[in-house]
Formats: sequence, C-alpha cells, structure tokens
Amino acid sequence: MISRIERYKVERSIEDVMEMIDASPMRKDMVSFANSVQLTNRAHNAHLAIEQGLKTLIVHAGGEFEETHALLKLFRRLEAADEDTAAFLATAFNDAVDFFGYSVNSDGFSHFRSLEDYLARVGGQKAFELYRYWTLDSLSETGRDIPPISLPVHRELLQAIALLVGPEMRRTVSQRVDQAIFHAMADTRHMWYTDTDTEKQAQVRNYLSWFQAQKAPYRFVLKDLVRRKFRVGEDEYTGQVLKEAYERLRQSEDPAMRYFIDRLEYLPKNSQKPIVGFNPKMEWFNDKETRGMVVTPGGSLLGFVEKYADGGWGIEPAETGLARVTDVAETLADAKRYLVDRLTRRIDVKFGDVIKETRIVSDSDFIVPARRGDDWTDTANSTESYELEFWDEQHDLQSGSPITARLRHKEHPSLVSVLKGDVCSVNGNKVLVSGSELLDYCESVGTD
Repeated sequence: MISRIERYKVERSIEDVMEMIDASPMRKDMVSFANSVQLTNRAHNAHLAIEQGLKTLIVHAGGEFEETHALLKLFRRLEAADEDTAAFLATAFNDAVDFFGYSVNSDGFSHFRSLEDYLARVGGQKAFELYRYWTLDSLSETGRDIPPISLPVHRELLQAIALLVGPEMRRTVSQRVDQAIFHAMADTRHMWYTDTDTEKQAQVRNYLSWFQAQKAPYRFVLKDLVRRKFRVGEDEYTGQVLKEAYERLRQSEDPAMRYFIDRLEYLPKNSQKPIVGFNPKMEWFNDKETRGMVVTPGGSLLGFVEKYADGGWGIEPAETGLARVTDVAETLADAKRYLVDRLTRRIDVKFGDVIKETRIVSDSDFIVPARRGDDWTDTANSTESYELEFWDEQHDLQSGSPITARLRHKEHPSLVSVLKGDVCSVNGNKVLVSGSELLDYCESVGTD
C-alpha cells in the first residue's frame, strides 16, 4: 500500500500540471510550428503527470511498479489490479469526448472512440519522447508528426486521476459542470426581503418555484435559457436572477465551464440570414477543408474560417487592426453569411435611367478622403475620388457615366450617405468615382 504522503505528493503534482495548463492556455498562431511548440510543451508535462497518477493507482491497488512511459500499458495494468477504477477512467474519458463535442466518426478522430484507442495513439513511449524532443527534430532530420492529442481531454484524465488518488470522489466533467450550474442557480444570497416587502417575497417565491421545477442535467436548462435570452414568461425577476447566475458562471476558473459557456454562444444554425444572390466562394488551405479564405466572386477577401474539433467554425474577418476571431458559428454556411453581412454593405446605384441594388465590399461607410474634415457643410460641394469595390464585375457601370450612390450608415440607419459624380475608371469589380458626398435622411432606403 502506498503511504498517504506519497499519494499527496502525486496529487499535488497532477494539480500543479493542471494549474500550469489553465494559467497558460494555448494561443493559436498562423505559424503552424508555433502551435506545435506550445502543444508539445504542455503534452509532455501532462503525459508525465498521467503516468505518475496511473502508477500510483496501480501500486495502491496492489500491483507492481514498472519503469515505463507507455500509458496504455499502465492503464491495462491498472485494469488488472483495480477494474472499477479503470472503468471510471474510461467513463471519464468518454464523457469528456462527448462534452467537448468530438465526433469519433469524423476524419482524424477515430482514436477518440475509447480510452484504449486514445492512449495507444497519443500515449506511447515514442510519443512521450517526441513531446520532449520535437523541437530538435530539425537538427536530427527525423521530421516526425505530433500525435493528435487533445489537451482538454488530457486535462480531464488528470482531473479524474487526481480525484481517485486524493479524495476518491468519482465525478466526470459533465457532472462537475452540472453541479456548478446548479449551485449558481441555487445562490440565494441576494434574495433577502423584509416582512413588509410583499412584492419581493412574491418574486423570490416565483423564482424558487421555477428552480425547483427544473431537472438535471442543468446544462440543458442553461442552454435553453441562453437561446431564449433568459426570458421566463413575463417573470422579469426570474430572468434577471438567471442572467446574473450566468454572468458568474462566465467568470469560472474551470476551463471546462468556460468552454461550455463559449459553446452556448456559438451562432446557432440558420441564425445568419442569407442575402439572396450573394454567395461567397471558399479557397481552402488544406485537403481536409478545415481552414480557408472566404472571398467574393470578384476575388476580394472577406475573412478566414477554421473548423474546430467540436464542429464549430471560428470566424476571423479581414478587417483593419489586429486579426482576431470575432465569433464562432455552428455551421460553415452561417460563418460565410456572417462575413457577407459584416464585410459588405447594401448600396443603391443610379446611372442613367437604371436604379440597381447591389453590395460593395466595405465594413464602413464611403471612405472619407484623408484631407476632409468633420464639417460636412464646408465640403458638400468639393470633388474627391472614391473607390467603390463591388461584389462582382456585374455592376454595369462604364467609364464616363454619371452616378448617384446611396449607402445607409451602419451606426445611424436613418442617415444615408449620397455620393454623386462621374465614373472615372472601371477595373473589374473596382470602380473609381470622382464626385462629392453629402448626408441625407431617407426612410426609403432599406435596412442594411
């Protein structure tokens, strides 16, 4: 039997690794080897901590200590020494795979079908050595690929082992998150009232009645509340209490809870309305079609999309400033529609007797010339050059044609920028206009 102090040392070692992973989450980089460096550094520490935990559980169950870094071999030895403990680890693994949304039938995810498959693929002796020395591969010219590990799943294995080595409280990630949601909703610290405050009494009682009627899993209760924007019938007090509980959960230090909250905020399927006739193209960076550029028919870049392990699509608009993922959509179709809506603007163009409604590629209003000031009255009759980048080349504008273009403001929908002038040149979907711009108020221009 292993001593209490030895078990405590291993427990603290595992918790220390989890704290390091939590304190320094991976930062996605456009340079692939930068991601690999971050992954191998964390994978090495996590592998070693899982190994220590498995060896401790084996010895505690009466098995023999063995000098090996092969996690699958250790897991099988634990299975032989303590079948119930090994079964819980397998359950914790399966629950984590489901919680983080991994589809085991998707390309590259078949090793998540069982804990044995996973450890065989990412937890072998060779994998351990690879995590330690991958950065030196360029010197040895081995060029080995990094096993497709999941740090969130690794962390949940560590969490499960720490519970078994320590207090032996058997709880999976979904159960842990469910309990946290339950406690957040059950928090009554701000529900006090006086005997004379009958209105507050009724509000609190209504809330407690609603809460007692809910059933686990509370993850699904919270998911439904988020989709309904915390509207609980006509009960504004209950909705506000639940929204405050949600905000507290967003501040959780548990990365699984933060992931769950982030997942609830993905753009739902069909949440982004399609704009008829404006379907962007994809230019993929890889054969698996998991990362690529979204472009207009004219070749203008709208942004980048990347498929996550849980099936969500991260969206990075091609805007000025620091590149960042602004939202995540549940489907690629919604990610593309999001970029069309964010990076293009509806514009009404009149040339000759023709009035045409189309779109230009822009995340703002007409580009105001650099030398123009903020006083519109001083510059309303000045002539400047404006470049309009249309969705495609089918805009029918020709050099020398007079043009009037009307563009509704994003921040002030009742205001319309009106550009009047002449077409100077046409280069595909880009049209240079010489003219002047003024503000108008017009209800006839539709919402962008």
